[in-house]
Amino acid sequence: MFQCLMTDLIDEAHPPPKEMARPDQPVSDLLWEVVPSSTVLPFRLDLPLMLGPPPYTSKKNSITYSVSVLVEAKVDGLRTYIRQSEDVIVLTVHDPEKALLNLPNPLVVTDDVQSSRRAHLDTVTLTAGLHRQTWISGYPLFVDIRISNHGSKAMKKVELQLERYTFVYAHAAPSYDEALHDTLRLPSKCQREIILKAICPGWE
Repeated sequence: MFQCLMTDLIDEAHPPPKEMARPDQPVSDLLWEVVPSSTVLPFRLDLPLMLGPPPYTSKKNSITYSVSVLVEAKVDGLRTYIRQSEDVIVLTVHDPEKALLNLPNPLVVTDDVQSSRRAHLDTVTLTAGLHRQTWISGYPLFVDIRISNHGSKAMKKVELQLERYTFVYAHAAPSYDEALHDTLRLPSKCQREIILKAICPGWE
């Protein structure tokens, strides 16, 4: 568990509802004598702005978010704890007017492949570009690809793949000192996973 947010629903400042417990004072140690009832207790958790990646599962790791309730009770003089958890989906909200805007200059990467053929140097230049950084899962991702083939061989196929890199840290980031949040942390290991492949037929 890397991060945990807690809030007390019932305490000395917020006693249980009248239909849930007897209206007198707590017996001891903030314990009330309850009566048979069915009660709904609303709650609120203030999530941090930098929540982290959304839930996902890979071959060796997973990230999950869950809401848990813990009840402390005393039965026949013995202290008992009852816990119930439910997984939830928590996503970082982006402002669509800012996150989904096109960049002033596209993100471009270029690579060259050279081969020697009968004292002639063949060069193939591949350029891929993205017009924005943020994409929504489940929607198409558009990539501009430009191939400059200065060789005698025909292009058989063009393969485009979406990769996910998972950086695994052995310890959570320190939260007690704000100055340490900008410190570079080295991951314990990095996992590479191919999410999707798209293959286009080649041309001469």
